[in-house]
Amino acid sequence: MSVKSFSLQEMLALTGENAATVRNDRRHGQTVAAFGAAEPSHNNRYLLVDCVAMLIRDKLTKRGMKRRLAAWYVRAFSDQWLQGVSSVEHMDQAILLAVAHLGGEHWWAASGPSEEFLAFLKGLPKPPEQLYTVELVEVMDDIRKRAQKAGIHLGDFFLRPDQPQFIQWTTAFRNAREKELAQWFKNQPRGPSERERRAFEDVLCTI
Repeated sequence: MSVKSFSLQEMLALTGENAATVRNDRRHGQTVAAFGAAEPSHNNRYLLVDCVAMLIRDKLTKRGMKRRLAAWYVRAFSDQWLQGVSSVEHMDQAILLAVAHLGGEHWWAASGPSEEFLAFLKGLPKPPEQLYTVELVEVMDDIRKRAQKAGIHLGDFFLRPDQPQFIQWTTAFRNAREKELAQWFKNQPRGPSERERRAFEDVLCTI
């Protein structure tokens, strides 16, 4: 497989964002990237999954969620949508990302097969007060179409879900969130440090 990194200008072409919006998001704490980060490392190596993160935030915002809250959930539940992206790409599954307000301060986010979602909702003790969904295949197809138009070769989006590095990263991320769940719902989640984020990029771009 081949995971590539992209320049700022290529990222703008792949996401349909513009530089002014990126600057505004930065000022208001609304930037997103993969692995729970707010932005890529200072060398501006954008990964395809960073582009996916931005478009998920944008779609949640268009569906009525506050942009800053949408950014928070994209970062805090990075493991959920990364699992979904991997399943779409490598297992040819239609995966839905859902974010739901269960009442009070209780929110929930998960991804899973689109065809199972209605049955899952019916099995909940009570329906969510608010529900936002994103079809991940649509996000990835949007990026592919923009890449074709711009003449950008994409490579792979992410690792296979059964790859040891994938399992290690997502398990560590999930465990950290569960351990600090109370704090996460009161504060911004802690993303990776500059060194950790650079390490993700270095590993991915050599696979």
